[in-house]
Amino acid sequence: MMKLYVANVNFSATEIDLEELFSKYGDVTSVKLIYDKMGRSRGFGFIEVADEHGKNMIRELNGLVFMSRDLVVDYAKPK
Repeated sequence: MMKLYVANVNFSATEIDLEELFSKYGDVTSVKLIYDKMGRSRGFGFIEVADEHGKNMIRELNGLVFMSRDLVVDYAKPK
């Protein structure tokens, strides 16, 4: 399992939107967008994917325009 960090996500995008996009490039296990205390998207999140698909997802999706924003996709750094 590999965890990817996704930033510059359009504030109106949902976890389902991201899952549909990323699943075109491989198996997605989970999608978690981060929200503030008021319930608004903070514009970033984490996606767990199968190890063999993570590197390809980063290569294909980093910089991709999705819902009018250039996505930033990279390996998630451990806490």
